[in-house]
Amino acid sequence: MTLKMRDLTKKHKAVYKKYIGKIIYTFFLMSILESVLSSVLLAPILNSSAGDILSYILMAVGVMIFFLFHFGLASMLLRMTRGEFVTLGFLFYGFKKPKLSFASAFVFSALFIAILYLSGVFFRFVFADLAGNTLLSASVLEKIAESTSSVQELASTPEIQTQSKLLFYPFIIFALAFFFLVLIPFAFTFQLKHDNEKKSVFWAMKQSVIFMFSDFNYFRLIALAFISSWRQIIITVFMTSVFVMSLASGGTLMTIITYFFFLLNFYATLASIMLSAPVFYSELTKKHAVGEILNVSV
Repeated sequence: MTLKMRDLTKKHKAVYKKYIGKIIYTFFLMSILESVLSSVLLAPILNSSAGDILSYILMAVGVMIFFLFHFGLASMLLRMTRGEFVTLGFLFYGFKKPKLSFASAFVFSALFIAILYLSGVFFRFVFADLAGNTLLSASVLEKIAESTSSVQELASTPEIQTQSKLLFYPFIIFALAFFFLVLIPFAFTFQLKHDNEKKSVFWAMKQSVIFMFSDFNYFRLIALAFISSWRQIIITVFMTSVFVMSLASGGTLMTIITYFFFLLNFYATLASIMLSAPVFYSELTKKHAVGEILNVSV
């Protein structure tokens, strides 16, 4: 069933306008909770008080919790798209329904860690000369910062430039690989599990792939996200530039104000992009009874 982009953007706009406030509150709450949990889980790793095995376990637990939150968020956005009752409590839906969400969160966590590892392998293969360097400790970075007189001078030092590349390149490789190989093909997995509790996560992933690679839906979903969000993206990029320039100038009250507006627009942009999946899924499948097997012509 081919969907018209005009109908999709119209639906997206209506849902976004109605629920943007609740979604931003949800993102804010989720970011606080994830930050606190990350601090608790990463503290032993950063302080070197955890061994290698324990470090991997703590990282896996953190990723698992992250996807459980996003299962709840996906369920919440789907209910908003359908005009159903929703509260901030649905953010914890993945924790309240472990039989429904645990397998999905586990599989996505495994994919996340696998892509992270393979991205590191790819980085070391392509940037072999750069990969020979190691990340500097906080104390060494602090000494380098003390020897410079400005942010611009600090950023231009060879050590800082190397460190930036060591952090930036692997992240970009991972982000692109995870986005195009996992997030887009399996974009409807959580929604499918939400609607089909008795079906396995692998069925949901397979059905998502079938949907995504029918009628160019893979590219149509990306197009919907961009068309619906390009204004917010431009504003967010602009606010990011203003914030960085304000921070580089020494940081003032304007920096705090700028950061607030940057954060607000960032959440609005993220909300618009993430709404694309449930809007597309809802229009593709139409509303059906929870627990029924989908019967959609694709």
